Amino acid sequence: MMEYLVERGAYVDAKNFDGRTALFRACSSYPGRNNEAENLQMVDILLERGASIDVEDNWNETPLCVAAIEGIHVVVKRLLDLGASANGSSKEGHLTPLMGACYYANFAVVHMLLERGAEVNRCHSRPGHSSGLDLDTLRGYKFRANVMLEQVQLRWTALAYSCGPYVPINRMEEMSSRLLAVGADPNLGDVVPLETAIIYGGPSVIKILLDAGADPSRVSENCIETLRGLHERPWRLYDKRKEKWELLQQYYPDIDTSGKHDEDLENDENYEGIENDENGKDL
Repeated sequence: MMEYLVERGAYVDAKNFDGRTALFRACSSYPGRNNEAENLQMVDILLERGASIDVEDNWNETPLCVAAIEGIHVVVKRLLDLGASANGSSKEGHLTPLMGACYYANFAVVHMLLERGAEVNRCHSRPGHSSGLDLDTLRGYKFRANVMLEQVQLRWTALAYSCGPYVPINRMEEMSSRLLAVGADPNLGDVVPLETAIIYGGPSVIKILLDAGADPSRVSENCIETLRGLHERPWRLYDKRKEKWELLQQYYPDIDTSGKHDEDLENDENYEGIENDENGKDL
């Protein structure tokens, strides 16, 4: 049907209310689409008819961003081969294809983008709140005593996204090591990678970042308090919490140990060893 329409003059760069063209759709996974070959076929048809390869939507994302997020390897390769920018939009503060691939643990796409020159130290500005990372930071807001905390724009890097909630811990190790090897700054951004690793990762990921020079003093007070049991804890934070705390103390002896006594960490033994499935979600 799509080929039928474009052959009869349909405008291939028409945009919907999100500012997205047909090429964005062709780079996405939808029910009824059987395999990546179908995506690739649609991409080829649109590009042959003159579709803009680096067109931006209302959020300054490009079709390559969508393909990277979806993990459609053959489409990512085709777009790059035909000249798509590996960094997406030239505007600052947008989500890059590399960040999207890191966030959804598409390691093959991460590797390809790095091979094609994607910049590792760009920052994505996204809404957050001024109290530091906790359970609701990824939602962009938090209610405390029925009052919404002030929203601010927080800068995230690909390295921080590589330690996020949708990434299995073994993938975190792979991706963070790969990003660091090509020059990722472990202390860049407002939400530093060490903080997301503490919340969602394991001791092995935290150690990789610390050995690479991550500064524990950049971790928010709220995150430290959450690690020590003073706040509600999300998902994987219970897993090996005592080891995480000891690692931070080893690398940062001046870390604040006031408040809740360290022995209370022992009380979380029933929560240690929580496993997550291959998609990074708790079982």
